[in-house]
Amino acid sequence: MSEQETESIIVVDDVQANLRLLCEILAPADYRLRPFSNPQAALQSASEDPAHLYLLDVNMPEMNGYELCQKLKQYPQTKDAPVIFISASRDTKDIVEGLRQGAVDYVAKPFHSEEILTRIETHLQLQRTTQSLNKKNEILHQALKSLKETQSKLIQSEKMASLGTLTAGIAHEINNPVCFVLANARLLAKRLKLAESQKLSLSAEETTEWQEMVDSVIDGSERISEIVNSLQTYSRHEENTHKPFDPKSNIEATLRMFRHEIDRKIELKTHIEKPQQPLLANPGQINQVVANFISNAIAAARQSKADPRIEVRSSNLAGKYAISVKDNGPGIDDAHLRQVFDPFFTTKPPGKGQGLGLYIASRIIEEHQGTIELDTSKEGTTIRAVLPFRE
Repeated sequence: MSEQETESIIVVDDVQANLRLLCEILAPADYRLRPFSNPQAALQSASEDPAHLYLLDVNMPEMNGYELCQKLKQYPQTKDAPVIFISASRDTKDIVEGLRQGAVDYVAKPFHSEEILTRIETHLQLQRTTQSLNKKNEILHQALKSLKETQSKLIQSEKMASLGTLTAGIAHEINNPVCFVLANARLLAKRLKLAESQKLSLSAEETTEWQEMVDSVIDGSERISEIVNSLQTYSRHEENTHKPFDPKSNIEATLRMFRHEIDRKIELKTHIEKPQQPLLANPGQINQVVANFISNAIAAARQSKADPRIEVRSSNLAGKYAISVKDNGPGIDDAHLRQVFDPFFTTKPPGKGQGLGLYIASRIIEEHQGTIELDTSKEGTTIRAVLPFRE
């Protein structure tokens, strides 16, 4: 209803004198009155042009007020409009029956004009407020839906940005086994062709050498497969999908994504426990959180005055599962500590970070009903995600 629209009221009473009286009382209030002495005609009019409020007499032939109210409540276009009964009966049972049928009020005859006007205006105002709230709720619902879609895109964007920083290392990890797979495979093919053309039999040493080549091909192929599987595990996108999963294998797969940065440069310690019960979560999002923790820990450990090292642990707590990453870097400055979870805050040089990693991680863990804990000192930093076990 627009603010300029005159509110309409359908008044139904089989007694013409009562109908005229009600219309005279309501006339000064500037409502659009639609009087009916026939309930069936009133119902037909309501179905074609729903009113904002219905004022019904109870005792009428053919169809009483209760029956008419029941039919109004059955139609989508009229079911939410307030119904007020008017009756000569003051019996509590009649009043209760009227309310049970869906009426919002019950006025007993004889009534004062001020009383009926006040009750009508009260219920129309309640209807206006309800409609306004419904519109605002719909706007909020759409805004929330849009916000969730934007957040989902932001999470995926940050994951792809993080993946981009790993691309060079992943390419190196794949290129090494690919090179010796190809080299050994070509050498084997050449020797097999030579052996076949010359009908040579292999000595024990040659057999051993050839077997080592075959083992190298198999080992290299398995390493490539392992890297590709880790990449798929990390990068998968499962929007709003929470399901039981094994964090142990996911953490290990995410660690393999950083193997090129950790090997021979940073000492890595791990202690990964299987959860005592299935952990209900979005696997791809938890992988993203762990990857962010590891990436930050590597960057911090490289600034350590001692030999750089990080430690990745997961453990079962009372009703919870904790995943933590610890580094021996210089710690986080007090001036930055309150900002680390703010969006777009970063201490990295331009082009090295968007400042969204920890912000997105905190939102992901919050959506999983968990918490993030941060301990830092000059000896290093430990960041921990604590997730509840949920049914």
